[in-house]
Amino acid sequence: MQRKFYDPAAQELVSGNHVIHNDAAEYWGMILKPVVRDPRVWRGKRALDVACGGGRNVANLLRLAAWDRVDGCDLVARHVEGALAFVGRDGWDRSKFHAWQSAGAGLAATDGRAPAPVDEYDFVMSTIALQHICVYVVRRGILEDILAALRPGGLVSLQMVYRAPHEAPLDPARHAPYDANVFDANGTNSDHDVRVTDLDRVVEDLEDIGFVDVEYEAGGWHLGYVVSYPDQWLIVYARKPGPATEQRA
Repeated sequence: MQRKFYDPAAQELVSGNHVIHNDAAEYWGMILKPVVRDPRVWRGKRALDVACGGGRNVANLLRLAAWDRVDGCDLVARHVEGALAFVGRDGWDRSKFHAWQSAGAGLAATDGRAPAPVDEYDFVMSTIALQHICVYVVRRGILEDILAALRPGGLVSLQMVYRAPHEAPLDPARHAPYDANVFDANGTNSDHDVRVTDLDRVVEDLEDIGFVDVEYEAGGWHLGYVVSYPDQWLIVYARKPGPATEQRA
């Protein structure tokens, strides 16, 4: 359903590339904070953007630090093609980035020729994506693959959307609770999205998957048109067990 939803508008997404979201202070100050804080830590390391869209995050990461490589994956083939073209136009040598079309319910390639990566990345990020997946078991599969893709001690920075229970109730026609499996949703991207209402539940879920050092930050209500009141950006940080990448650096 999501691939069918996004594919017709793929050219528009690639051409616009969500650059408006670069204007959100929380983008640099929260989701990319681990890289912005000390780019030297990530020299020679590898990063992955899950649901890379048109390549905006890949290019931003490449500008921030001297990575060995920054990769991206997305469930829409035309997004992947656009990301490769965008990062190339940004002046980066092809050896510095790689992108593939994922199957959607995990990070393996949709054509079956490449399995989900294992112990490959020091930093994994995802933004404006997980909030649109209203099937918990699908999101869980992606999170499990992210854990496997990280090197021991690697860090993940994930964006979700938080709605404090006292602010406003969820709309059952448009919102799914964190643990819901809404297999019959007719659409995505605001048509039927996920809202986290229990922050401890997210921590519990990631720890159950196998992540450690799970932390979170909630941002403001107006973040580059991503969310607005009563919703807030939620950034969750977690690690794969092992010595932290920063310590190894």
